[in-house]
Amino acid sequence: MAQPACARCSKLGVQCQYGSTVDAATPEGVSTVSASDGMLGLAGKPRTSGAMLNPSASRIFDNPRTSTRTIGGLIGAPVPFPTPRAVLAAILLAAEEPIETLLVEGRIEDPDLLPTYEDFSLVYSLFGTSVYFRNNDFVVHNLLDKDRFLASFFAQPAPLRYILCALAAYTADPPLPIRIAISYFNKARRAVFRTGDKPSVRILEAVVLITTFALGTGQPSLGKPFFTIALRMLLQLNLHIDPDDVSNTMKESEKDELRMLFWRVLFHLKYALCITDFAATIDLEYYTVKSPPATDFTFLMQCNFGMWDVFSLIKRKLRVTPSSVSELLLSASELPMSPKVLHAYSRIPAKFILVPSLNHLTASQTTAQYDALIHQIMTSSPSNPMGIFQLSMNYHASQCLFLRPILYLTAYLTRTSLVPKQSRMIQTALEECLVGAQRICLLLKLSSYALDIKQLKQFELSWMRRVALVPSLFEAAVILYFVACRTKHEWRCSKNTTPSYASITSISDSIVHEFLTCILHAFHTLFSQLAENAKSNRPNMMTPLITCLNAMLQELSAKQGNSQQSNINTVDFNLDLILLEMKVLSLTSDDDNDKESNEAEIDSCSVATDEPWVYVGLLGIDINKRVRWNGPYEGNWRRLWEQLQV
Repeated sequence: MAQPACARCSKLGVQCQYGSTVDAATPEGVSTVSASDGMLGLAGKPRTSGAMLNPSASRIFDNPRTSTRTIGGLIGAPVPFPTPRAVLAAILLAAEEPIETLLVEGRIEDPDLLPTYEDFSLVYSLFGTSVYFRNNDFVVHNLLDKDRFLASFFAQPAPLRYILCALAAYTADPPLPIRIAISYFNKARRAVFRTGDKPSVRILEAVVLITTFALGTGQPSLGKPFFTIALRMLLQLNLHIDPDDVSNTMKESEKDELRMLFWRVLFHLKYALCITDFAATIDLEYYTVKSPPATDFTFLMQCNFGMWDVFSLIKRKLRVTPSSVSELLLSASELPMSPKVLHAYSRIPAKFILVPSLNHLTASQTTAQYDALIHQIMTSSPSNPMGIFQLSMNYHASQCLFLRPILYLTAYLTRTSLVPKQSRMIQTALEECLVGAQRICLLLKLSSYALDIKQLKQFELSWMRRVALVPSLFEAAVILYFVACRTKHEWRCSKNTTPSYASITSISDSIVHEFLTCILHAFHTLFSQLAENAKSNRPNMMTPLITCLNAMLQELSAKQGNSQQSNINTVDFNLDLILLEMKVLSLTSDDDNDKESNEAEIDSCSVATDEPWVYVGLLGIDINKRVRWNGPYEGNWRRLWEQLQV
């Protein structure tokens, strides 16, 4: 009835002029289209694909005239060559399809966004062979139906296809050049902005995965704008309302997919709220949406959500700096007893919290304790043991974070300057903080024991698992450092402590040094994993934390040296002040680079700077006399400690 038109001409309102090569299309060109539509037929609905516009798509078949072909030897199942009737049906469907849909999928607007067989091969390798997809804590595992997605791969929107290709190239074994993953990542980002403002479940899934990829490259702030899109789309699609309350026409599998998508967005939101200031004013009530099918995994998510709510509450509370010691003691003592905190703790079963003993154990006793803890983990959650591990670390870290401001008073006040009640509160804070910090370090050693000695692959710490443990490990490091280097000796004296805590408060500097070294090694391992994936030693999200741990160890070593030789001073007060911050870099990839190296270029100039991602920074203290934390509340806390020091 009307001459077809491309998207650009339609938008400009001009007539679309066809070249002679298109007018003289050969039957073989039609065969190429039919072959791709034969692939789409696996999804149950034949649709037009980009094969007619993208010659590379014809590589799916060795000879388009043959009746059957296998897809690159990956699937091995014959794909039927469509009949002329099927070809005609696909062409008619393309003519009837609204132009808006084609614009959203990007097939006419930009040929660069068209799918290729190489893209399909990458995603197939991710779903079929990648160890990351088999891990149920990997976001893709529960987010997509892999069989349905592969069957309709060439009909999927470009952002989702490209970010899955980026994740596949990023986690490939043997590894692929990083430029491939970054190139797909940048294509996914561009494709998201070209899809317009129309909300879509598939686009929402894509932006969630873009956020995951940005975290995996050690540049999590690159995912911030996409996470904003995810939150907006989640509300526009009413995914915060359970599907049973919205419609009864959907299949149960479709409802479960929407529930899992909501919980995944909520997972990212809760995590971001407690380690960064991003989206600090947004909150979602997740109990209105039913749990997706992975019941045990989701229950652990709920428990971790509760702990992250606690951290968010502490973070908001610590932004308001008290004006006096009395106000500090009052506010810090009331916070752990707030209804939200008590509710979060009451929902966690006791079997989900690992409590290693702090007594001085022999080697055989330590082995027996580790075996008992491993048995507890595998019994409580055999499908996701690392969920128990992370929850336990978060629990002990929350105990430290509650009391850390009170602990800092041990560096500035003496017992004689306080009333007995205040003295007891400070002493209790010291004891409880040391208990929590040491248990976190022992759990870190437990993971190494389970993997190295027991050969339990479930305890292998990939970069995703290590990132989740970083905030708790940093909290333990701050506690141990402060007690060893800043706390006055009278607070650690055994005669002033509770008898059961005497050995804990009198922890030696050598043990503190061992624990800090263990945490630093874990940070270096994560940095190496991020750098190995990025094929670069440029700064990533772990750089400021490693700098901070190095400064702690340097000050501790200087203190140990000064105890033996008082004239030794390793601190150079003439050095410039070091401000710990996270530089937000941009990822670029030059596909036309003729260098022998296939590495991607990561811009050395920072786009912006952020506070490093942990639960709370240093609360105004300086490490090694010259290392400070870049946080909006650090200055007010620093002025409070300076007043006490006078």
